[in-house]
Amino acid sequence: MRRILLSLFILINSIAIFVSITETLSINYFSIRLIIAFFTLVISIFFILIKSNHFNHILAIMSVILAASHLILIAHSAYIYLY
Repeated sequence: MRRILLSLFILINSIAIFVSITETLSINYFSIRLIIAFFTLVISIFFILIKSNHFNHILAIMSVILAASHLILIAHSAYIYLY
């Protein structure tokens, strides 16, 4: 179950990052992107702390990296949009 959930988080964040990069800088769907990124980050850190097996641990680390980069991209888009 963790593998499916982490893979889904990685897929959703990858799609969101790709869409954010290809579109012009704006804050469209800002709240949903922020909620998804923070939820992914928190759950992935929780899965890292549980440490069930090596593959799940690697997936959780990848998910944390993607969620952090997604949050950085959201912050950059909001900064550019507001200032």
